[in-house]
Amino acid sequence: MNVRIHMTAEVSSQGQDDEIEVVTEGIYEERSDGTIVLTYDESDVIGAEETTTKISVEKDLVVVSRMGGVNGVLKFSEGQTHHLFYRTPFGGSMVALTTNELRKVYEDGMLVELYIDYVLEFENAFKSENSLRLKIKKI
Repeated sequence: MNVRIHMTAEVSSQGQDDEIEVVTEGIYEERSDGTIVLTYDESDVIGAEETTTKISVEKDLVVVSRMGGVNGVLKFSEGQTHHLFYRTPFGGSMVALTTNELRKVYEDGMLVELYIDYVLEFENAFKSENSLRLKIKKI
């Protein structure tokens, strides 16, 4: 089904706080195993033009896969740290991603909100505290 996705990302690092809000349209799919998959095209507003993002929401795991101008797979599971190589048009680096909180809200069987609080560490040098909130509405 077609949905509108309202994303709010907050980043706090080295004493600076930033917030990005993006509203986009995408596809919402519920698979037979109960996995929710959101697919949408990224915006050049966040520097990810020509990138398609797929968010797979499972019981205890959220996987964000990006393909195109930005490539990478981010895995979020509460209390866990995942290591990955993340590639952008500017180069790639090793990333450690620790999920502090993963919260999902359902209404009438549909995922309507996803919240992830996490710490991102690049090459054991640059560290940021982050949150991502997605609000999903059928259109």
